[in-house]
Amino acid sequence: MSYPIPKLNGFSASFKNGVAILAYNRPESGNSLHPTVLKSYLDSMKWAVANPEVKVIVQTGIGKFFTTGRDMGGDGGEFDPQEVLNNFKELNEILITCPKVLIAAVNGPAAGYGTTSLALYDLVYAVQDAYFFTPFSKWALCPEGCSSRMSATELWTAGLVTKIIPAHSNAAFMGQVLEVAERIATYPPIALAASKKLMEGNRQAELLAANERECECLVERIAHSECSEALLGFAEEQKQKKSKKSRRGPSRI
Repeated sequence: MSYPIPKLNGFSASFKNGVAILAYNRPESGNSLHPTVLKSYLDSMKWAVANPEVKVIVQTGIGKFFTTGRDMGGDGGEFDPQEVLNNFKELNEILITCPKVLIAAVNGPAAGYGTTSLALYDLVYAVQDAYFFTPFSKWALCPEGCSSRMSATELWTAGLVTKIIPAHSNAAFMGQVLEVAERIATYPPIALAASKKLMEGNRQAELLAANERECECLVERIAHSECSEALLGFAEEQKQKKSKKSRRGPSRI
């Protein structure tokens, strides 16, 4: 049975040596999570989990950013908010229950979901200058980080980042991450899955319950007027920043 890579939008997937490499691929927007990107992430995870040749899944970003989280600016497209939330909830469920080794390769700044999702991975590698922040309260969404900003070193100290990898380029960084991923992919898969299950303990059930509560809260927050007002304000703020930048013209070296 063949397992073709699904058609993806703003997202990419590849496979080599037992490792599936999934990547946010919308660098012009800082790899923001547009609804189509979120759906592509979900589809690629389903593909990677179902494909028996995939032993390890690596998630990274193309360009300077890992991901800037939810696309707060919008692009005029029409999307069913409930469908987007359903995709988001299902994606989290797949990450939580994934029987394969999950590795996050944080190649740059990570905002919102780019930070909060890291706890769902088995291993997290980050470049030295990566930073992390969760401005949900600012946008009148569920308060998680209260706009806090943390460095890779702080998250390594807290145990959320497995290792900080100094590298002069994304290619060098990914080379080191894939060296680990490909080595893990050679281990006996049944024993590897059993070891992962033992290490998780009761964590899976707790995370699934937390995901359920958070998604219920998101439904309430998104429906509230203060959320839409905050998001409109953010979109206007971003529009003004882009306008000022275009008036200044290109920078001179």
